[in-house]
Amino acid sequence: MEETQHTLIVGDDATRFAARMGFTETSLTNVRSQTRWEEWAAKGEPTDAFNPEPFDKDELRGHDTVGTIALDAAGNLCVGCSTNGREFKIPGRVGDSPIPGAGAYGDQEVGGAVATGNGDVMMRFLPCYQVVELMRQGMPPDLACQAALKRITDRGYKFGGGIAAIGVDGQHGGAQAGWDDGGFSYSVRDASGNSKIWVSPQPTR
Repeated sequence: MEETQHTLIVGDDATRFAARMGFTETSLTNVRSQTRWEEWAAKGEPTDAFNPEPFDKDELRGHDTVGTIALDAAGNLCVGCSTNGREFKIPGRVGDSPIPGAGAYGDQEVGGAVATGNGDVMMRFLPCYQVVELMRQGMPPDLACQAALKRITDRGYKFGGGIAAIGVDGQHGGAQAGWDDGGFSYSVRDASGNSKIWVSPQPTR
């Protein structure tokens, strides 16, 4: 988005484009992920990606999306979202992390938000975009995160997900849906280097 007029490039052409931009191609496979894939492949079971939408329960586990929001003393905002991706996905699947407004979103005049969880559900609702727009209207970050997740659960989805957000004024908050046994937390570090971990609430039913 900085070097071209395009927003999203995928597939082998994305790899070639990244190399042209100076990135080094590396494998995301490690011993653990390779072992898990081999064990799954040996069973001959189909991927759960062919299962129905998670309206009864969400069986996805082990989400590993990492989101960051940086706000400097001059008010410059930056959001980032990185993930190793869903296990045993269908080849060609694109998750929520690279979709603006789904896995992450920022507006220099308002603030930013990042999400983690079931990206295939998240990207249907662009929750990070909604959080930032709600903050634009004056809603505090924690309530904005709760409202964005409630919009998803109100549609009947049973899924695990969390959102963290910060406004350009430094006010921050987060919320979660599902993950009753694990929870969702985020950490904040201020200019002096002090950090604190915050546990986010479930959206209001």
